[in-house]
Amino acid sequence: MTLNRCKMLTPDQYHSLLDKSMGLLVVGYLSDDLIASRQMQILADFAQSAAKRVTCAVLNPAYGSYFEKKLKLDGSPTFLLFFSGVEQRRFLGSADFEDLRELASGPAGDVAL
Repeated sequence: MTLNRCKMLTPDQYHSLLDKSMGLLVVGYLSDDLIASRQMQILADFAQSAAKRVTCAVLNPAYGSYFEKKLKLDGSPTFLLFFSGVEQRRFLGSADFEDLRELASGPAGDVAL
C-alpha cells in the first residue's frame, strides 16, 4: 500500500528496502491514529518535495510490536534516517516539515532540500 508517495512497509519489505538502499531513506513510525493525521501529511509533503533525493516510507502499524522491538522504538511518532541501509539518526515526537528537512540534512548526505 502507498500513502501519498510513502510506501507502507511490512517487516519483509522494510528489510528488502534497507538491503537495496543506496541513498537517503526517511522512515516514519506512526500509530494507526497518526496515519490519518497531520503527521502523515507532513511526511507525504516531505516525500514529494524531496522525491529525487530521499526515499520515504512508513512502517505498517499492524506490525508495530515487531518494529518497536527490532528498532528499539520508544513511541510514535518516530522518524528514522538511513543512509545506504544504516541508521544515521532519529527524531522522536511530532515533526513539522522543517524537522524532517533537518533530519535529512547533515553528515549522512548533506541533502539540500
